[in-house]
Amino acid sequence: MPNTHQRVNPGLLFLMSLLPFFSGGCTDWLVNSLAFHPEPGNQVDPQSFDPSIQEVFFDSLDGVRLQAFYFPRANADRVVLFLHGNAGNASHRIEHGQRIANFDTNVFLLSYRGYGKSEGSPSEQGVYIDAKSALRYLHTNLGFPVERTVILGRSLGAAVAVEVSQNEPLAGLVLVSPMSSGQDMARHLSLSWLTWVAGNPFNSAEKIRGVTAPVLFIHGEVDRTIPVEMGRKLFELCPSTKEWKVVPGAGHNDLIWVAGDQYWEWIRKFIDSVAPLHAQS
Repeated sequence: MPNTHQRVNPGLLFLMSLLPFFSGGCTDWLVNSLAFHPEPGNQVDPQSFDPSIQEVFFDSLDGVRLQAFYFPRANADRVVLFLHGNAGNASHRIEHGQRIANFDTNVFLLSYRGYGKSEGSPSEQGVYIDAKSALRYLHTNLGFPVERTVILGRSLGAAVAVEVSQNEPLAGLVLVSPMSSGQDMARHLSLSWLTWVAGNPFNSAEKIRGVTAPVLFIHGEVDRTIPVEMGRKLFELCPSTKEWKVVPGAGHNDLIWVAGDQYWEWIRKFIDSVAPLHAQS
């Protein structure tokens, strides 16, 4: 059935354009309450999918205790860091993590601060730190080289993925339904007259220039939350090797459901091409 945990509030960018006029505390409250919609705890039992899935806890670079789900594959030396969207928590994506793990790929599914069993409260800079911390954990604690790591981000998670991928020698990057920038979202909402006072949160259009890894873009053709033109803009700005996939008739929340097995086949082929499976000795 369609994924109901990818929710982006269009009013977010309207209010963010007014942020320079608010005090710091009010600004933080507005951004956090509108951009992030976390749910606590685990709503899905990972053991119901695979008893080998491990619930992992580790500290972020700024000392916040984070939760993640690790899908180990003993004979595989590659890993996917999975960065989810802005609603629910990582447990809602267990099924998706399992699909990727079935490609003989280790998967590390992160719950951002304030989501699931992770401590703290979410913020734009905070979730960036969380993703960077997860990448470090994969390397220092689990032994995966950055060169054998693929990052997959969807919706808000795509902006997080672009941030953490800058100047990193990753195997690859998968961006599903990515937003190009906060200012582009304001224009989409016919609020371009406000952009002269706006900052530019989640500015992937600028950051994508620092991505050197191969990138797979996937977007729904009739996405009304994050229009396909935003994904296409990122694709055109991306300086590295890239692929562009559009799902006809798909919106934002129903993308995977509409695309069906083709969605997973695109991801499998991409992972195999950028990080060919090498059996560990």
